[in-house]
Amino acid sequence: MENELLLLNVLTVQRPLDLRFYVGLAEHDKSRLQLELIHTACLELAKRREWSHAPFDEAYAHCVQANLTNAWVMKIGRKRFFTSPDGLLTACLVCQWTLTTFVVDVVFMSKRRNDYQCQRIIENEPFREHGFDAACWLNGQTFQVTASRPTRHWQAHVGSKTSAVVCYRPVQEV
Repeated sequence: MENELLLLNVLTVQRPLDLRFYVGLAEHDKSRLQLELIHTACLELAKRREWSHAPFDEAYAHCVQANLTNAWVMKIGRKRFFTSPDGLLTACLVCQWTLTTFVVDVVFMSKRRNDYQCQRIIENEPFREHGFDAACWLNGQTFQVTASRPTRHWQAHVGSKTSAVVCYRPVQEV
């Protein structure tokens, strides 16, 4: 390992990578190799800094267990769950982030019945930022999410079916 370079509070570690081999891998194998490289570098840095390896090993195990996907219910403002004006539905944003994609689904959950509906509003590259800052019900059937950088709005509409419905529809870009 080369000497560490500390620049703007970022520690850089150089590792060799055969790009011809890497390009020939399937997407999941590329993701797994990237995780292996990051984990190896973290362990080497932990050794040099005399840090415990346990947190890095736990993070690695979590990534492998989650099949290299980070999934969460997004918090917008102080809320994760938004109740419809009539009180019959709850909406939330479920995000999944992998090394190759970033996906956001609006999930509508019925309070009276034990069913749900899912509508995809975003599917793009993992590095593209949206900066969600507002979410609200426009009426009892339409839920809107707003991003501020740049200002964009997405809407999801409650359908009559309870099975998953996938759509990508940015309503407005300013």
